[in-house]
Amino acid sequence: MEVVQQGDVVKARVCCGPCAQKRRACGEVVVTRFRVKVPRGAELNLSSVEAEVKVAGVEGEQEISTVSAEVVLVPRSVGDPRDCSEHRER
Repeated sequence: MEVVQQGDVVKARVCCGPCAQKRRACGEVVVTRFRVKVPRGAELNLSSVEAEVKVAGVEGEQEISTVSAEVVLVPRSVGDPRDCSEHRER
């Protein structure tokens, strides 16, 4: 796995061997799950190959692409208490 930050941009990827090598396919299937938390208004640019992408609670501009996978966008429910600036955890 490789994670690189350049200013406000964070790139994370999983590679077969060193990420610097441009390998096209892995000999083994490796199950990997990313859970990324961003500010609600963040801009997302996500891409995956054979990996489902699920985005929930993000209101910023989103560009999502996949190859052989599903994209799931989960809207917040109407009346979500997080919409209120005065909401406090109890």
